[in-house]
Amino acid sequence: MEATTLGALARAIGAPLPAAAAGLAERPLTSVSTDTRALRPGALFCALDGERHRGADFVEAAFARGARAVVVGAPAPGARPLPDPSPGRPVLAVPCARRALGDLAAAYRAGLPAPVVAITGSAGKTTTKELLAHVLAGTGLRVVRPRASFNNDVGLPLTLLEADRATDVVVLEAGTSGPGELDRLGAIARPDLAAITCIGASHLERLGSVEGVAREKLSLLARVAPGGRVCLGGDDARLRAATAGLRARGLEVRLAGLAAGADLRMRLLPAGAPEAGASGRALALVRARRAGRAVQVELPVPGRAFAQSAAVALSLALELGVPLEAAAAALTGFRAPAGRCRVEARGGALVVDDCYNANPTSVLAALDTLAGLAPAPARVAVLGPMAELGQDGPAHHAEVGRAVARLGLDLLVVVGEAAGPLADGALAGGLAPERVVRAADPEAALAALRPALGPGRVVLVKGSRVARLERVVAGALDHLSARGPTARAA
Repeated sequence: MEATTLGALARAIGAPLPAAAAGLAERPLTSVSTDTRALRPGALFCALDGERHRGADFVEAAFARGARAVVVGAPAPGARPLPDPSPGRPVLAVPCARRALGDLAAAYRAGLPAPVVAITGSAGKTTTKELLAHVLAGTGLRVVRPRASFNNDVGLPLTLLEADRATDVVVLEAGTSGPGELDRLGAIARPDLAAITCIGASHLERLGSVEGVAREKLSLLARVAPGGRVCLGGDDARLRAATAGLRARGLEVRLAGLAAGADLRMRLLPAGAPEAGASGRALALVRARRAGRAVQVELPVPGRAFAQSAAVALSLALELGVPLEAAAAALTGFRAPAGRCRVEARGGALVVDDCYNANPTSVLAALDTLAGLAPAPARVAVLGPMAELGQDGPAHHAEVGRAVARLGLDLLVVVGEAAGPLADGALAGGLAPERVVRAADPEAALAALRPALGPGRVVLVKGSRVARLERVVAGALDHLSARGPTARAA
């Protein structure tokens, strides 16, 4: 973060300086923190309320750790009053500290010279964000990207505030669970370049339908200024249909994916193809209209889903001026973060750790990755519930279950009562009953999984965060490590 002053901060969030800040308008602030445990001296502490705590209760701790000012929201009716500010320890009171954090980031973003990229989508947005950041960093650019899944109205502002004048590109991830959230994030980020990976059934409890999801995702693009650029997943019919309207608004639109007609098209090479050679890795040909030529790229993860994310990431890199050959070469060394379709090799088996979150679109994508890694008899899946799907949740689980049946799994372990319709759908789709196990919790799922672990097996672990399936991943890797030498896959 570039240093700012207390006075500039107060103007950005619309808060008057208190009497305790008399003469301190030029006091420098060098960072912003929402966690006293990670606060650095010279920081602004933004005291956010949480589900189980009140931000104002941490004001004294923040000053004790070296905060130079604190922003705190108005107390709820009946709550304890805010701490009295003392000279030299300014507390700026605002109606909502969370809103003030976004307002501060929006004001700060206006002074950033680096281009800002914002990525959203029902599936693949984190992978696309990580791929793009990896490619850009691999070509020597200084990139600021979210730590972990910083994609809401706290994480996105904090990521923006990490950038400074030495930053070459800011790569942001924008998520949503309800109407209006992406418009707010777009207003903060004001992206020069934005991408939507795909539209699918996600967060239906509040968004209502896939059409509601599409409206919410597309609302991010309303915050791209005319003349700005947009990259869309070209394999999604709803996104393709939106291109004419976006271009009518003065936006430059690029389509990227596997379908014919995309501005950047990736074509997967089948195993044994003359171009593929003997590397054993998934290979693709990438042709970009802007580059006017095709290059071959080695993909660290097989399957259509990863290829689609890679296509969008490469398209964004081209828009940022990275040559196609350099971007494709940098892509090869990518390693996914934990919980995000990371492939781990242990004891002669593979574990696909995709347990961070799940919706029907992302589960189907993960199943496609599983199919690309192993023949049917070697495939195993541990699937948890898909949260926030509303009243149609059981039907969506059953639909995914029928897709599972078509894969011909050797074993399906379904975790939690809410995922029961997924097992029902798999059975209705023809998966043999002896290959379907219902587990009450991660520990029971791991117990059912252990006998199926061994050389040559590929295990997919996927579910919403409420299922805590990272315990299954850790247990499976420990079990496999005890059976043989440990190795790592990309």
